[in-house]
Amino acid sequence: MKHWRVVLLLGLVVVLAACAAPPQAATSTYTFLPTATHTALPSATATPLPPTETDRPPALLPRPSATVRPTNSPTPTLPPWTPPIYTPPTAGPLALSPDNAGQIEEVASFGNGRPVDVAWSPDGRLLAVAAIDGVDLYSTGTLALVAHYVLPANHVAFSAANGQLIVVAEDTIRWLDVATGTVIREQEAAPAGIRKILVSPGGSWLALLGVDYPGGGDPNYVLEMVNATTGESLFTRTDYGWWADMAFSPDGRTLALSNYLVTLLLDANTGSLLQTYDGGSSVAYSADGSALLVMTETGLQALRLATGEWVAMPGESPEDGFLPGPNGRSAIFSLPAPGDDGRQQLLIWDTSAPQVLFTLPTGSSMRRLAFSPDGSQVAWADSGAVVLVVNIAAPNDLSTLPYSPAFAALSFGPTDKDGHPTVLAGDSTGALWSWAIDETPLFHRPAPLASHFDGVDYYQDDSLGSVVALDYSPADGLLVASYRVGEVHVTNPASGQALYAIPCPNVDYFPVRVSQTSGTFTGGCGNNNAIVVRDLQRGTLLHVFDKRLGEILEGGGRWLGVVYTPAGDGPDTVLWPFDQTAPVTLTTPAEFWIDDNYTLVASVDGLWLAANSGNADIVIWDAVTGLLVAELSGHKFFGGDGGSVGITNLAFSPNTNLLASGGADGTVRLWDPATGNELRRFTVTAGSVTDIAFSADGRYLAAGSSAGVVRVYGLPSP
Repeated sequence: MKHWRVVLLLGLVVVLAACAAPPQAATSTYTFLPTATHTALPSATATPLPPTETDRPPALLPRPSATVRPTNSPTPTLPPWTPPIYTPPTAGPLALSPDNAGQIEEVASFGNGRPVDVAWSPDGRLLAVAAIDGVDLYSTGTLALVAHYVLPANHVAFSAANGQLIVVAEDTIRWLDVATGTVIREQEAAPAGIRKILVSPGGSWLALLGVDYPGGGDPNYVLEMVNATTGESLFTRTDYGWWADMAFSPDGRTLALSNYLVTLLLDANTGSLLQTYDGGSSVAYSADGSALLVMTETGLQALRLATGEWVAMPGESPEDGFLPGPNGRSAIFSLPAPGDDGRQQLLIWDTSAPQVLFTLPTGSSMRRLAFSPDGSQVAWADSGAVVLVVNIAAPNDLSTLPYSPAFAALSFGPTDKDGHPTVLAGDSTGALWSWAIDETPLFHRPAPLASHFDGVDYYQDDSLGSVVALDYSPADGLLVASYRVGEVHVTNPASGQALYAIPCPNVDYFPVRVSQTSGTFTGGCGNNNAIVVRDLQRGTLLHVFDKRLGEILEGGGRWLGVVYTPAGDGPDTVLWPFDQTAPVTLTTPAEFWIDDNYTLVASVDGLWLAANSGNADIVIWDAVTGLLVAELSGHKFFGGDGGSVGITNLAFSPNTNLLASGGADGTVRLWDPATGNELRRFTVTAGSVTDIAFSADGRYLAAGSSAGVVRVYGLPSP
């Protein structure tokens, strides 16, 4: 379970609570390993499954609308509480373990990706959608899916010169044959992280804007111009500072580049600087190329290139930018609609003032707009995990292509009517999803969800924000969901019935953990964010821990309290088994530090502890002595001004000591903590793995992703 934002606590560890002692836990029997970094496997990426259609859509669980809200204030008259004893389930023949890790394979895949870019073919007959893990092609006449190509995709465009599909992901450019999806050419771009691409009107040039972090240091912003047909790099410039937007002139000979401080005009063939103007965050050329529309601090203005005269444009100014369209029109977006509900408007700019074309539902935002070649339609990938296509002449003629949002949290749920376990997922919009595993490799393409679509008001109410944690109790049949705004909801996922909700004021991340002993759950929503224990069925407060307690784990039948205290350059982690009178201090490596993705987990027998460091290593401890056993390396480390991300999640199997890790590199890796060996590696996504979870019987491992895909791994059916 993903750990919440850790607050380092000053002072000494104090006695938490006197609790009745269960039988003495077994001592460790393994051999301590030297502190060493283990070499990652060369390449053990699981073979991707071919996409197949299914007519069974996933079930969307209704958002809880609880009426019971137990008090959040701890009472000083709570009765004495003793942590229960947990007996791990017996591992069955299909339980995942270090011994059978080599046989594990992908058994199911859910979701069809999160849309991030759209593009029309030059003849207007096809609409391409980039969805991080693939590209979909739709017939624009019927919006029927005509092709699905599996490859990483953050940006997509068509070459007007030869009609080839250009797909860009990270620092790689691929040219595809539209009819077959065959990769004709593949090459590395100069920018390591491409943020925006643009094809010139004649199809000759491909402009790439990106950023590098040389040596993990300050960002280096890069503009590269590439021949859109041959892939030849024409020039690379790094001397313009931070970029915001770019636009080609109608004849394709000039590139306008803006970075909030200045707007530059460059020769598109050589990169030579032609002219410099003050200000500008978004740029677009007029249809005849005589003027440049520039978003400045004072609003939207037209720069007459022949005279250098600035002319203020009538009407309200958009906040973020606009997109040039054919026939002298520009789509203006990110303009707040009247009122305080946060809605935004899509406007069409003609020759006078902007006209409101479409008002988005609450919580929606646009990205990557694209006009059809004849200017009759505009499409965009929306934050609500759909692609929308609007007929400009008839704005109510709105078409939607459903996709999957980023899945932020995972758990396994009840079995379906056929006895198959279900995977539960919470997404970035606050919605809950459910799929059944039927032992058949699947590619699930979500159908339009009736509860989401009602005219144009098709979005899940995202007032709770993203789901950040899920945990399901098989014994109680209840799901605990934590939301970004600081609420926890308890729901019966089989019926969709909401039992109650607990508000957690002033807390933007409420972690939850269902006890392996049925009947309770823990979370950090007491006074001063103290960890509390609640009755799962009713939400009744059972116990409030000392506020210096940072986390509760369960392992080896024991409840383990965790306290974090600073020492030197990094934190000390102190483990306090509730059945002992003295804490255990965990020996941390010199390069170990805690970040927002920190996770600490205990093995089922209580002998092992594992945590991920901010440097993308996994640290293994002996939970009895606190001694460092091993440091494991393998996940790719991502650094830069956005922070550092390596490992995002850790989980131990509930009945074996198989350790799984998920990373920002899009992989899931399986480890044997006794040897430190990496046993298996699966490529989940071209995005980031956001959560991992084992099923209660240990038969399955699920991995969710920022790309809107969930993959499930298990042993082949006997």
